[in-house]
Amino acid sequence: MLRQYRRPMQTPTLTAFRPLQFLLLLSCVIASGSYAQGLLIDQSLQPPVFTGGGYQFFHYDAVLPSLVAETGQEFTPSLQGLDFADVNLYNRIATNTGTFEIAIHQGNIASPVLGLSDQVVRSAASSQSNTHFAFSSTVPLVAGDLYVLEVIQLAGDSGWTIEVPVSAVVNGQTIDMNYPGGRLIYGGVPQDNQDMIFREGITVPEPGATTLCLLGVLAFGLIRKGWLWTEHLV
Repeated sequence: MLRQYRRPMQTPTLTAFRPLQFLLLLSCVIASGSYAQGLLIDQSLQPPVFTGGGYQFFHYDAVLPSLVAETGQEFTPSLQGLDFADVNLYNRIATNTGTFEIAIHQGNIASPVLGLSDQVVRSAASSQSNTHFAFSSTVPLVAGDLYVLEVIQLAGDSGWTIEVPVSAVVNGQTIDMNYPGGRLIYGGVPQDNQDMIFREGITVPEPGATTLCLLGVLAFGLIRKGWLWTEHLV
């Protein structure tokens, strides 16, 4: 008569991980702690995008003579927070440099500051007017309320201004360049029927980081099931 032999139950330890599972879990940890993030745009006013093919043309003019105190843009968010803001800073003089930041106010530009962005240094070497400002922590907002994005120059040369669209034409068709959720503020005074080029929103994890984390969780699950278990004894 054959006697059944039952192998003693083994307690899982870290030494039982195979290299593959260890690498998956390590990738999950790295991805979770990394800055692999994308931008989710909430409110914006942007020039038309070139899609290629055929003749396309647009123009928008920096009509403001200079960047003075209390200059910004009203906006009405649909999200409950803000992590970044982009504005188009126009450099009138080729040798200009400047240090800038964004302040967020609720209601009007004279109200207390809810949040300040990190400082950004612009130089004459940069030919791109679009300037990205990130906030170290999310600025809490109330969806549907009115806020003001203020552009502040902290240091540098004069002659900087912001881009304000006058008109946009794509293949002979005029594009509406008015933002419906607010107005341009110049020197503390609202400017009816004028807006600045801007966008704002939050940062979100990119799919790549999320996928790696899911792989790590899957590896844990398979190990617990015993499907990826190393059975030989050390």
